Amino acid sequence: MLAVLGAALLITAAVILRSHLTASSSGSGGPRAAGKRPAVACTPELDDVCQALADGGVITKVAPFDLTTAAANAGKVDAWLTYGAAPAIAAFDAGAPSAAEGPFRGRLTAIADAPLAVLTSADVLGPTCPVRTLTWACLATKTAALKVGVGEPSTAEGSARLAPLAAALSPALRFDDVAGTTVQALVDDPNPQAAASDQADLLVLQGTAALSFVVGPSARLARAAATPQGQAKGLVVLAPTPAARITVVLAATLTDSDVRAVVDALARGAAAQALAAAGFSSAAQAPLPTELQAGFLYQVRKKAVR
Repeated sequence: MLAVLGAALLITAAVILRSHLTASSSGSGGPRAAGKRPAVACTPELDDVCQALADGGVITKVAPFDLTTAAANAGKVDAWLTYGAAPAIAAFDAGAPSAAEGPFRGRLTAIADAPLAVLTSADVLGPTCPVRTLTWACLATKTAALKVGVGEPSTAEGSARLAPLAAALSPALRFDDVAGTTVQALVDDPNPQAAASDQADLLVLQGTAALSFVVGPSARLARAAATPQGQAKGLVVLAPTPAARITVVLAATLTDSDVRAVVDALARGAAAQALAAAGFSSAAQAPLPTELQAGFLYQVRKKAVR
């Protein structure tokens, strides 16, 4: 009898051990337990979107975090709602050779996007960069004396807004061609920088004495220009060439993270409305950033941040 009981205990222990090893090797060690909602965080500028998802019962909302702490916080979430190249940049920050080996190694899904544009007064840019033929290259190289609202380059949002200006400095995306002093001149005034929405509101309230121009999602800037104060100050929205877009992405932390319900919810209802309020369309048109683009922006960001 004792021998039978001992054998049964050994079998039970083996089953438990095998189950544990199987679970460990599957990569499903994320924060979500079976049957529970996925844990999702947003970058600070998109936190209203995460709140809408939480209010709708789609996610368990995790406190927002940005690019500087993304790698450290990845273990707390199943996915991160952020901008374009940020998941790959977080991988490089963590010392990984590629995004696929970084803290957000799961599926990367384009959720929404918007054309990047400039909010300004034609009188301010006209003497430096002709508004009818405005280019990112002119803005990147000839506006050192102006107050450029492009966001804090250490953040995911600021990096995405800086991207077309950085690419204009090196169309071949060779970061050695980009002088650190040139990039720093773009982001040093005003200091500190701020999110596009806040800078658009500042330009409306205080005019071009506060900011010469603001780079941001076209629809959000257009709403600022259309306000009575914006119209009184002669603010206009311009689309520099070549056309550039800013993309919102959902980055899963693990290869087997199932965030399909989150992706679906972001395309409708309150979450889509929150994205629209930030200036984004839910039907993403921009392709996901390539590893070359992300690596270039990572290096330029390092030059910009002091």
